[in-house]
Amino acid sequence: MKRKIINKQLVTWSEARSIMESRIRDVEPPILPEQERTWEYLKLVGSRDPVREREAVEKLAELGLRPEIVVNLVNMCPKTPGEVRLVLAMDKEIVYDEELVSRILEIMKDCR
Repeated sequence: MKRKIINKQLVTWSEARSIMESRIRDVEPPILPEQERTWEYLKLVGSRDPVREREAVEKLAELGLRPEIVVNLVNMCPKTPGEVRLVLAMDKEIVYDEELVSRILEIMKDCR
C-alpha cells in the first residue's frame, strides 16, 4: 500500500500513544512487528493525558522555544531547574535565565 506524507508534526509520547491506539483499533490484526514494538514502548512512556500535554506544548511554544525542545520538555516533564537546564542545553543558540526556567517548571506542573 502506497502512503503519502501530507504533513509532519512533532508529537509527544502520549499523543503518539493515542494515535497508535486508534490505528490499532481500526486495523485488522495482526499489526506489523514494528508497530507492535512501538506500541509496547508507548504503553510504558506515554501514560499522561495527551490533551494536557498539547496545552503544555502550546504554552511552551509561546515562550519562543523551538518545537524539538518543547516536545522534549513535555516528554521528560522536568520537576527541577537542573532537568529543565539539561533540555535547554540541547539548543546551543538559546539564551535562558532563571525566569524562563521557572516559567517552564510552572507549565510542567499543569502537565503532570
